[in-house]
Amino acid sequence: MFTIGIDVGGTFTDFAVVQDDASPAYFKTASTPLDPSEAVVQGLQDISEAYGCSLEDLLSCTSLLIHGTTVATNTLLERKGATVGLITTEGFRDLLELREGLKEDRYNLRMTPVQPLAPRYLRHTLPERIRSDGTVETPLDIVSLDPILDAFEKEHVEAIAVCLLFSYVNPEHEQAVASRLRQRFPDTFVSLSHQVIPQIKEYDRLSTTAVNAYIGPVYARYLRHMKDQIEAAGLKNDILTMTSNGGVTPLDTAAQQAVQAILSGPAGGISGAAAYGKRMGEVNLIGFDMGGTSTDVSLCDRGNLRITTNWYVEYGYPICFPSIEVLT
Repeated sequence: MFTIGIDVGGTFTDFAVVQDDASPAYFKTASTPLDPSEAVVQGLQDISEAYGCSLEDLLSCTSLLIHGTTVATNTLLERKGATVGLITTEGFRDLLELREGLKEDRYNLRMTPVQPLAPRYLRHTLPERIRSDGTVETPLDIVSLDPILDAFEKEHVEAIAVCLLFSYVNPEHEQAVASRLRQRFPDTFVSLSHQVIPQIKEYDRLSTTAVNAYIGPVYARYLRHMKDQIEAAGLKNDILTMTSNGGVTPLDTAAQQAVQAILSGPAGGISGAAAYGKRMGEVNLIGFDMGGTSTDVSLCDRGNLRITTNWYVEYGYPICFPSIEVLT
C-alpha cells in the first residue's frame, strides 16, 4: 500500500511517497497556476510510471493521501480572490475598514491605507440586534435583506460574508439570513461568522469571516476539481488536506472553511521539520520554506511548535483561530 503526501506551491508541486515500509521517494513537477489540480494529477501519473503501474492501480492501492497547498495563501497575497459582499449589523458598516484604529507603521503619515476585502459599496447593514447574553433586542427585519441581495446580484458578487453582532452567542439571525441567501443564490459561497469563528471580539471575527469569503470560492473550486480528477482516476479513500494548525481535515469540510487553509502548505513543512528533528534528537529548530511566491519561517521550541490565535499573512487582514506560528 502507498502513502502519498502532496505539497502544492505556486511554482512547484512536490510529492513524497512511501510504499509499505520502504524509504520515502520524492517527486517534483511544475505547478499549473491556472488550474493547480493539473499538476497534482500529472505528478501522480509520474509516480505511477516510476513504480511501473497504471495511475488507477497506484491510487487504488493508496491508503492515505494528504495534501497541503499554498493556493489559499497565494489567493490572498496576489489579490486574486472573489468579489465579496458583506452583511453586518446596522451601525457597523465601516468596521471592516476602521479596523482597530491602528496601523503597521504608526509614525508614517504617508502610509497607504489597507484596502478592505469588501469595498464600501458592497457593505450593507440590517436592522437587527442581539445582546451579549444572546437575547434579542431588535428583531431581524428579513424583508430589508431583499434590496441588499438585488444590489449584490447587480454587482456580480461571488461570495457573501455575514457577521452580525453577538452571533457567536445566538446565531438565530445569521441562520435566517443564510437561509434567504441560499434560496436566492444557491451557488454563491456564503461565509457565516458563527461557523467560521464563534468567539468574542467583533472585528477579529469580522475580518476572519471576510478573509474566508474572499478566498473561499477559489479554494473550493480548486478542491472540487482536484477531488473529481483524482477520484475519477481511481482513488477510493478520502483525500485529507492540511490545515493551518498542523492537523488535517476532509476536503468537503476544508472547502467551506477555506481560511483554515491559509497556512496549509507552511504548516506541513514545519510539522515535517519537527518530526525529522525528533528523530535526530534535535528539539530546537528553525523552519525555512522559500517558494516562488512567498517565504515562510517558523520555530520549533524544545520540540513544541508555537501556536498563535491572532495572526495575519499580510498586515491589515487579521485571522483569529489557532494556527502554527509562521511568518510569511
